[in-house]
Amino acid sequence: ITAHKAQGQTFESVVVDLAGCSGTEAPYVMLSRATSLRGVIVLRAFDKSKITCRSSEDIRKENHRLHVLALRT
Repeated sequence: ITAHKAQGQTFESVVVDLAGCSGTEAPYVMLSRATSLRGVIVLRAFDKSKITCRSSEDIRKENHRLHVLALRT
């Protein structure tokens, strides 16, 4: 079943191929369909960048603000 067809559904177990997916939404959809982590089977090794993304501009600005504040105090 594709990630698009799986949206809105839940499964006791899922087998996911994160190495073969594209974008940042597909890995989330694939993994979030399982009712528990115990039900997730990862088919093969994958690059960590498949499940991580760059922080939003708002988060980056807030982290910078906190860093500057920490340096001043």
